[in-house]
Amino acid sequence: HMAPWNGLLDRIRPKAYGRRHPLVLINGLAEQHESWFLNRRFWARHFDVYQPNILVYDGPALHARIDAKQPISVDYLVDELVTFVDRFVQRPPYHLVA
Repeated sequence: HMAPWNGLLDRIRPKAYGRRHPLVLINGLAEQHESWFLNRRFWARHFDVYQPNILVYDGPALHARIDAKQPISVDYLVDELVTFVDRFVQRPPYHLVA
């Protein structure tokens, strides 16, 4: 009979070799990517973690769009996420957590 903790380290310890799947942590509209700091370290054991800052309230990209009288819509935010994933993650499948 094996103790219940046998193999526990094998289940929670990341594999030493091999590529981890990408995990994209998407912050909410009222929060920035820092809101993931309590979870990121755990997920990084198993995934290659990305935290895009898609909507930065005091960022120049957002204010340039507002100044140009362009909407901050769901379509705009989705396009920004797709651009981020295409440029920086680049290897599907992507795991998204929002």
